[in-house]
Amino acid sequence: MNSIKKVILWQFIAVLGLNLAYALVISDRFSYMGFTYTFNFPKLLIGTVILILMLLLNYFIKDKFIFAVWNIMFTYLFAGEVIYYQYSENSSIVQLLTISITLICLILVSRSKKVFTDNKKINRVDRILTPLSLILISPFIILYYKYIDLKNLLLIDVYQTRALFRNISIPLTGYIYAPLVRIILPVLIVRNIEYRKWLKVTLFFSMIVYVYLCGALKSVFIGLFALLLFYKGNYTQKVVNFLKSISFLSFFGIALEAILGNVFLLDSFIRRVFFVPPFLNNIYIDHFTGNHTYLSHSPLGLGLVEDKIGGSLSMYVGEVVMGLEGLNANVGVFTEGYVSFGIPGSIFFSVLICGVFLFIKMIKISPKYFGIVFVYIYYLNTAFLSTLLLTHGLFFFLVFSALFLREGNDNKEFNSSLKTS
Repeated sequence: MNSIKKVILWQFIAVLGLNLAYALVISDRFSYMGFTYTFNFPKLLIGTVILILMLLLNYFIKDKFIFAVWNIMFTYLFAGEVIYYQYSENSSIVQLLTISITLICLILVSRSKKVFTDNKKINRVDRILTPLSLILISPFIILYYKYIDLKNLLLIDVYQTRALFRNISIPLTGYIYAPLVRIILPVLIVRNIEYRKWLKVTLFFSMIVYVYLCGALKSVFIGLFALLLFYKGNYTQKVVNFLKSISFLSFFGIALEAILGNVFLLDSFIRRVFFVPPFLNNIYIDHFTGNHTYLSHSPLGLGLVEDKIGGSLSMYVGEVVMGLEGLNANVGVFTEGYVSFGIPGSIFFSVLICGVFLFIKMIKISPKYFGIVFVYIYYLNTAFLSTLLLTHGLFFFLVFSALFLREGNDNKEFNSSLKTS
């Protein structure tokens, strides 16, 4: 079985698992939260045809890196939206069109043969990144050491710690956080695993744990876990491993609920990741249709349009639109595009994100660091553009990857792998 057929097979299995998880469990157990199930054959047929036709576009992708990005975005961003559209009344098709445009645009990106001609990268990476990591962690040690609660390692008192750090945290550590724990330290850990320098691996891992204790945010570990998950194998194998993980979580989660009534897996890893974003996207689209913000909610709007919301857009939707006090209804850049300018905004933001992946493709990032790319694919559905670029460190990652993570491989290996098992 060649690589594309193998990936498409596992896509079918993963999407089937997500379908069953939503229809059999999530729509029932979480109906009180707004997740509903209505059988509508025309919508089911439309959704199925769209999924199949989009999957066949795999045969038009001509770059190994974009092949991996495309398939993960298909499962994570597109499949969840299609399934939610199939089974929910009054669901909007806007987000399906937006992500479809993105996936088609990525195919065009994959056909670009442009690369940065200077393929040199900075050598002696450890000698630069190790002291840099020590410098960046210093403010966390100096400012927060007396607030550390070791019980947070056992997930005890984490909400009290989060509340405390919301009051004492300063902007400096907020901007340092993402580059340090999602990029620099995970890269140092993997590099030292390669060289079997276990003392350094322990040191850098301990630094990540310490930053976790400075606020008890479990997302601190996402960069490390993703990097280790996607470290080994070629791009096809990385995608297959991802799809196998989703399939396992879906089918085992369904079995666990049927036998023990336990919905932990389906709630934590399936509902929240794949179906909460479509649910929130529809609320945003319904509310802001004909009532666009023109980026007045964002620093990127430069204050050119008066901000009628007067605060956080996600908090406004959570508390005012949804009526749930304290709810921060986070959505991603594609929804922000629509909220800002309607369909033209969705298209513009889609092209912008494709431009980011074109840049990464052109610098030929080493495949062993694909886990970091995955982290930013994940944040596409949970963060606005300004937050993604600055707070989550996407801009830093683009500069960092150009300096430290490049590898000058061509696509001959990928193209030949399509014909082999």
